[in-house]
Amino acid sequence: MAIIGTSRREHSEHSARRTRDDRADAAARDSANELYDRGSDLLLAAQELRRAAPQPESAVAIAATLGCIEAALDALAHATAAMRRETDRRFSQFEPETAAACNAARENTRQAFTDFVGALQDANRSARELRERTGPALARLTVGSP
Repeated sequence: MAIIGTSRREHSEHSARRTRDDRADAAARDSANELYDRGSDLLLAAQELRRAAPQPESAVAIAATLGCIEAALDALAHATAAMRRETDRRFSQFEPETAAACNAARENTRQAFTDFVGALQDANRSARELRERTGPALARLTVGSP
């Protein structure tokens, strides 16, 4: 969906409607398939960004796209933290004799998730700093003044 020429309000309203529709559909689906499907959507979106980024005249959308990437990284950090909590919950469902044998794996898994959440948060901060540092120059590209 192209957002150039679309007001933020129009874009937000469309996104909110799409999100509500997606949630209603998701309620009827298996949660594991839903999670995997959203991960696949993420990969597809990243691949499409990769294809769109070098296209002629795409520079006018760079600042807005950096804002989207920043927000996406924040959402990914929250999603990954939720996956960590779900993994913890699943580990806690083991019987005591099995749980004892799984403690090392549980702690290793939890730490790996924690490290990844931290990396996503660092990437989010870096994206924000990039947008803040380059935003004024990129805004000039949007209005056509080099």
